[in-house]
Amino acid sequence: MKTALQMLSYMQNKYSIKGVVFSSSPAVIEYCRQWNLTVIRHYRTNEYGVPYFRTMLQTISDMYNAQSYGYMNSDILLSELFIQTLPIVLERLSSNGYEVS
Repeated sequence: MKTALQMLSYMQNKYSIKGVVFSSSPAVIEYCRQWNLTVIRHYRTNEYGVPYFRTMLQTISDMYNAQSYGYMNSDILLSELFIQTLPIVLERLSSNGYEVS
């Protein structure tokens, strides 16, 4: 998880993205603070402790005005190629009549 958070911090500094982490773990919160990542500590979960996706996106969209919002699990490493390609994909979808939000 530390590697994913470091990569998210790096991408945040290099590109026009904002890293937001949903966690109530004191260790994760402290680590995110060190890497300048926003942490949401209070969020709705199901009976198994899994956050509701729609609630997570609503929380982020209430906090930040953005062209698009994304989600990744902590076990996924974000590639720079993905960040570089995303604006092109969104533009192509939009120009072909798809609603992009």
